[in-house]
Amino acid sequence: MRFASPRSRSRRGIRLVEVVVVAFILICIAAVVLPQLQSVRDGGSRPNTCRNNMRGLAAALFNNSVRNGAYPGYINALSLQDGSAYREPHSNFITPVSWAVMILPDIDRAPLFDQWRMETKSVQGNAFIKPQIYIDQFLCPSDPQSSKAGTPLSFVVNTGLPDAPTAVIDSTDPTRSTPRDWAANGMFFDHFSEHPLVKPDPEKRGPMVLMKDEMVRDRKDRTILLTENVDAGNYAFASEAGSRDGWTTTEIEVGCIWRPGTFEGTGKPPQLKPPVASLQPNVELGKGDGKSYDHCRPSSRHPQSVNVAFVEQNVMPLRDTISYFVYAKLMSSDDAGVAPAGRPRDEATISAMDPHRFLREFELTEGDINP
Repeated sequence: MRFASPRSRSRRGIRLVEVVVVAFILICIAAVVLPQLQSVRDGGSRPNTCRNNMRGLAAALFNNSVRNGAYPGYINALSLQDGSAYREPHSNFITPVSWAVMILPDIDRAPLFDQWRMETKSVQGNAFIKPQIYIDQFLCPSDPQSSKAGTPLSFVVNTGLPDAPTAVIDSTDPTRSTPRDWAANGMFFDHFSEHPLVKPDPEKRGPMVLMKDEMVRDRKDRTILLTENVDAGNYAFASEAGSRDGWTTTEIEVGCIWRPGTFEGTGKPPQLKPPVASLQPNVELGKGDGKSYDHCRPSSRHPQSVNVAFVEQNVMPLRDTISYFVYAKLMSSDDAGVAPAGRPRDEATISAMDPHRFLREFELTEGDINP
């Protein structure tokens, strides 16, 4: 019978120093791997939260349209409880409110909406009502923490082509008046500038476009309702600046647009080069800040994609490599009726615009939408 010596037994045992070394190695590995796992988890959860927020907003916009008979405008004249128009408390200017304010009752914020509709001053006397607060549902969780103060907005609605500066009024035939933008070009329009609360004389008002679900002639699951834009503005407007420029910059703050540029009709799909490169999705992030039509386009901080909600309320990530022509088609609500904003919508004008002809004639495939 052979016995192991004490020396051989100590070799087979695990010494304390070895345990410490192994534990130290495992701690080092955990310190490197766990933050990466957390980052991967956050990177997956944030786009999902963003899409859930968009689904909620799309449903709220639809419910609002059912309740009121039409979608809200991107800007609106808000009637207070006493029947007068909303005025910004500090300046006392009649001030539009955005689509985001109009859907507050539809996102379980009815008390806040009631605050907006109260008279300018409180019951006590001179204290101003300040209903403008931060609402996390209006912002993508991927946006930086520094932007989460005040009344920021990173989800914007489809406002079609940029509005013409004014509505054209035909005094001899009011039914043929030309609006600032045509319903076929997008989904949300100006419900403020020509509203009776703002312009009480009907002879001095131009037409407003009241967009209804049945006016969407293209496929509803391929017509953009709202999208992301990290360079959007605020859902509450500064009336001093807005009143000076006629509220034209509000479309930039709360909406996204498309613009015809240089077309090449021989490709499949046809190619459209926007008039400025920054109108392509996800180009020049962080340079717009809700102040320029050149950055009034879909953008996000998600890798290589932008979340988009369609009229059908389907939400999907849209790759930022999408053709600008395809994006333009997804923005128009009625390809057959697309026409230049602020100009008479007669057949001669439309047929002379090759870009619009391409929009009418080309049928999209799934491969075009997500190349």
